[in-house]
Amino acid sequence: MNSVITKVVPRTSDIGNLKVKQAWPSIERRSVGPFVFWDQFGPSQLLAGIGLDVRPQPHIGLVSLSYLFEGQIQHRDSLGSSVICRLGAVSLMLAGAGAGAGVVHSERSDAFSHQPIGKLCGIQSWVALPTEMGGCSLDFFHFEKGMLPVFSDVGFCGRFLMGEWHGLKSAVGFPSETLCVDLELFQGGEIEAPASVEERALSSMNGPIVVDGIIYPESELLVLAPGRGIRLLAASHWMDFATCGGISCQLQLSGLNKPRMTRKAVDFLECLKK
Repeated sequence: MNSVITKVVPRTSDIGNLKVKQAWPSIERRSVGPFVFWDQFGPSQLLAGIGLDVRPQPHIGLVSLSYLFEGQIQHRDSLGSSVICRLGAVSLMLAGAGAGAGVVHSERSDAFSHQPIGKLCGIQSWVALPTEMGGCSLDFFHFEKGMLPVFSDVGFCGRFLMGEWHGLKSAVGFPSETLCVDLELFQGGEIEAPASVEERALSSMNGPIVVDGIIYPESELLVLAPGRGIRLLAASHWMDFATCGGISCQLQLSGLNKPRMTRKAVDFLECLKK
């Protein structure tokens, strides 16, 4: 049996002065575990004085997870949050699905990032909430780099964004089994993707990756075969990649991201458009 059961070639789109690669939802795969949306932005250089300007987006019934491998951006939302997200930090925006729910947010280059030619690379994913949490409150959480557990061994190191692995547990909680890890592999290093996670996928940020002897190019999202450990190696001298997964998502997703927005969210959206 092939270790990679689905290979998704991302489609490219523009989210405001930056090209992004969206892996799912797609024809090949709608979700992996509770992760129902996966965007990779960068690695890219932002021109001085221009920077990133992501158009305002409304959300409902999910958690939005943002993480940077390089650079920094400013997160603002209709909850009143305004945070500078830097390399290695995790931001979670919780948008429940109850009456009057809905959060609007935007990501833009902060004043410092507008000055020089900046580099930016990161991921943004939507994580579906369990059905019983549909009416939860709206909130925003930010976890700095130093709050997240790290691990290392000969040839690799990693940082836990969500979930448990190698005997460590992330400070970022979630109500269902979820895994999201930033992994770095060095020349000659290898690591085994955990067999205990029901659904797993990975995507390389900056170079080809070897999965059980087969080379796959960067940015392709690879869904791994369930129920067994799978060896991962860097095809070049160094590479950084993200892996995610968790319990299979059986939610009805057609209604997600179509918020009945609060009055505050509507006002914030209008303000951002000006």
